[in-house]
Amino acid sequence: MKLKLFLLITLLIVISCTNSDNELLNETIEPAVVKNPTKISSQFPILLQSSATSDPNCYFEYNSQGKVTKKIGKIIQGSSSSGLPPYFVNWIYTIVSYNGNSAVMKTHSLNPTFNPLIDEKLFEFDNQGKIIKSIIYAPQYIEWEKHLTYKYNTSGKLVEILTELPNMPYIPTDPNDYILTYIEKFTYDGAGNLQKAITTERHNNTDIYITKSVEFSNFDTVQNPFSNLTVFEDYFYLSLSKNNFQKRKIQEFNMDGQEVFFNELTWANQYNLDGSLKLYY
Repeated sequence: MKLKLFLLITLLIVISCTNSDNELLNETIEPAVVKNPTKISSQFPILLQSSATSDPNCYFEYNSQGKVTKKIGKIIQGSSSSGLPPYFVNWIYTIVSYNGNSAVMKTHSLNPTFNPLIDEKLFEFDNQGKIIKSIIYAPQYIEWEKHLTYKYNTSGKLVEILTELPNMPYIPTDPNDYILTYIEKFTYDGAGNLQKAITTERHNNTDIYITKSVEFSNFDTVQNPFSNLTVFEDYFYLSLSKNNFQKRKIQEFNMDGQEVFFNELTWANQYNLDGSLKLYY
């Protein structure tokens, strides 16, 4: 009898340990989620190595509500005329200041050869923190100031952005003049991942031609870490999906429907030991 009791107790201990091991295993293989990354390679998905004299990463800060408040670093677009390619600088930083359901985003320069205030944007959010309106100021070319209105479906996915230019000159009596707007529409797959973003130019609220098409594919199964960085143009498309794409195709067209720009990139995302998306070296 004592032998049977000993065997029973031993069996229960083994089962208990096995269950605990399985629970630990499940916890180990569950990918970690970095909702508010503090460091991202400036050329993500390319991960660049830091050196003693160069740090190619952007840095981020957040408030107590988890909203991004600061970004340090920016890619400067090169000049096609001079042949200068895009390059990264860490003397440009962006501050996002919140006031209730609105925020002002200002990008500043510490370089005396640049204007101290590079650009300024205004955002309006709904009660869930989604952007519903934004204004992109253009003080040097006021006619190009843009007012954007965002529309979501019942699942909370962004499906449309209407861009208006309220300061663009318009002469109603001129039959060749028109009110210029742009509409960008977004489509998703069943998993909640962005498939396409199609931008169409409109004249007097009539679709004229597709100006740009961006397609996304080859998604992984890891949760997207960019979801709280939607206010930044660099991470806008990255922030809209549940997972992370590994292929992007961009096409731009003229009014005749001819392709004037094409770019297609395919890569393999890298991951940390905990399963989360690797954002920097």
